[in-house]
Amino acid sequence: LPKLTGLLLGYAWWLYLSTAVRSRPQLWAGFLVWGILGAGFLLIGILSAAWIYKVPLLASILQRLPGQLLQLPGSAAGVQPNQLAGTLLLYLPLLLSLLLGWRPAARPRLALTAVLLLTLLTAVTLLLTQSRSGWLGAAGGLLVLLILWAAALPASPRRRWFWRAAAALLLLGLAAIVWIGPERLQTAWDDPSQLSQTAVGSLGSIGFRQEVWRWALTAVGDFPFTGTGLGTFRQVVRRLYPLNVSPTYDIAHAHDIFLQTALDVGLPGLIVYLALLLIAFWLGWQAARRDATLRPFALGLLAGLAALHIYGLTDALALGSKTGLSFWLALGLLTAMHRLVWQAAVIPPVPPTIPAPDPDRPGSDPAAG
Repeated sequence: LPKLTGLLLGYAWWLYLSTAVRSRPQLWAGFLVWGILGAGFLLIGILSAAWIYKVPLLASILQRLPGQLLQLPGSAAGVQPNQLAGTLLLYLPLLLSLLLGWRPAARPRLALTAVLLLTLLTAVTLLLTQSRSGWLGAAGGLLVLLILWAAALPASPRRRWFWRAAAALLLLGLAAIVWIGPERLQTAWDDPSQLSQTAVGSLGSIGFRQEVWRWALTAVGDFPFTGTGLGTFRQVVRRLYPLNVSPTYDIAHAHDIFLQTALDVGLPGLIVYLALLLIAFWLGWQAARRDATLRPFALGLLAGLAALHIYGLTDALALGSKTGLSFWLALGLLTAMHRLVWQAAVIPPVPPTIPAPDPDRPGSDPAAG
């Protein structure tokens, strides 16, 4: 029931923004609400996160920080850092996109300075979560953002700069894979215990995810049309399948957003979810191509969705989760942007009319003088 309530709340917000936003000021107000929501999640996450010490260098920093300063109702264990990382991935690409292409008309220096500070705070918090899935999502989201900017701009030196930056980032990733080596990557997948200590901490969670994915796929095959039910996988997998995970460990989800969606609402629901993402991408892309003012916002939202689902390959913000509300508001903002751009294209502004001269009025004859 809590998951269903959260899902219906997010869906209602999406419909509301899609239909209620009729002007640019209303759109900016929607972005303000979405940003305040993200800032609230960020602040609550910092104050109540149950930090996990994975990376030795970052662990030494976290040990100097105060513990949980805020206790949320119904969350005695605190905010899970991986969930906090997934939430931040919706916002970080938008902040970066604003730095790359937004030039506000009023007080541009003050506005961009505020965006820069928020970007740094969000990036540092994402780093401190020590979520390897979140780091991969951030890198993938940045790559997608650069490619989208390069594809959306007309031919210009700026466009070539974006293409070069995207190519450099891609080459950097390939160089990192070559440096690690295929044998080491294969060992990390086949037997993570052999690589218990790495530069990013222990890789034992890979084996855990493989076990969860195995039985999640089995459950999808057993319940293809209905799924196991919203938020029920953690109980169903314990009762029906021989899961090789400690009974005291709470498996909150399938650690894959697409598997988790199929488990929550079945394969038909997964098809709807994928179609929703494709439609959202198309709406945002059309808005970015046709309106230079909205371009930084549209491309930032699209890159945020990409980052969230790259993260979602090994983790998940499940349907109906509390922070998942930001996802639905992002869909609503994309839909509203497309509606405004489409209306401007279909209904062009009416030029001001010049009143006809009044012959009975002195001085109204255009031939006079």
